Amino acid sequence: MPLFRPLLSLAAAAMSLLLASPSIASEPDTIDITSHDRTYRIWEVAIGDEPTDGYPLVVLLDGNQMLPIAARIAAEDGRPRLLVAIGYPEDDRETIVKRRYFDLTPETPADLLPESRSGGPVQAGGQDDFTAMVKDTILPAVLERHRIDKADMTLFGHSLSGMAALHMLFDYTWPFTAYVAADPSIWWKNSAILTELEAFEAAPRTEAKRLTIITSGVRPERKDASAQASARMRALRGGPNGKDVAERMAKIKSLAVDLHRMPNESHGSMVEPSLRLLLTR
Repeated sequence: MPLFRPLLSLAAAAMSLLLASPSIASEPDTIDITSHDRTYRIWEVAIGDEPTDGYPLVVLLDGNQMLPIAARIAAEDGRPRLLVAIGYPEDDRETIVKRRYFDLTPETPADLLPESRSGGPVQAGGQDDFTAMVKDTILPAVLERHRIDKADMTLFGHSLSGMAALHMLFDYTWPFTAYVAADPSIWWKNSAILTELEAFEAAPRTEAKRLTIITSGVRPERKDASAQASARMRALRGGPNGKDVAERMAKIKSLAVDLHRMPNESHGSMVEPSLRLLLTR
C-alpha cells in the first residue's frame, strides 16, 4: 500500500510537488465549500495505514501555503496521520493574501489596519464567520468521513492564522487536543487577543493538553513596501509578542506550554522548520 493516500485534491502549488513522489497513487479530487458567499477549498491527505484508534488529525490553516510543505515532511516521516488543509481555490498570491487578511482577523478600526500591497488598508473582520465554518461545517464533515483519534487532534497556524489558532483555543468548545501557533500576530488590533487571554486565564476551559508557540528572531522588512507602509507596520507591530503570551500561559496548570525559539529564522523562513517541528517530534 502506498505511503501517501490522497483523499481530496491538492491546489496547483501542492500538486506539482506531490505528484513527483512515487508514493502518489492517483490524481486526487477536490472539495469546495461555500460559506457567506465565499468559496473555500479543503484538502485531505492520509499518510500511511489507518491506526487502530483512527488517524491522528492535523488541521492546517493557510492551507495553500502549508499543505505542500507539510505533506512532504509528513510523507518523509512516515507515521500515520490525516492532514486537513483549509485554503482557497485561487492560485493568485495577491488574492489569497487579501482573503486570508479578512478571514483570519476580527473587526478592526481603519486606523489599526496595515496597508495592502496595492495601497489602502487591508480588509478585516471575517474571523467569526470563518471559525464558525471550520467548527460547524468542516470539522464535523472530517469526523464523519474518517475515523479520527480524538485524543490526538492538532491545529496549526502561522502569523495571522497563529493568532486565529489562539482565538480558537480560548473558546473552550473546540475539540483540538494540541495547538501550534508560529509567530502569532499578537499585535493585531492593539493586541486585542490579550483580552481573550485574560478571560481564558480566569477560566481556562479547553480540551487542549498542549500549546506550542514558535517565535522567529530575524525581522526583515518587505522589499516591495513603501517607506510609509513599512513605518506603519512597525508602529502597529509593537507591544507583546508570542514569547510574552507563552510565558503567561505557562502558568496555567491544566495546559502544557512549550516555547520554541528560532533565532536565525525570519517570519517567512520559519514556516518549514515549524512544520517539521510539528510533524517529526
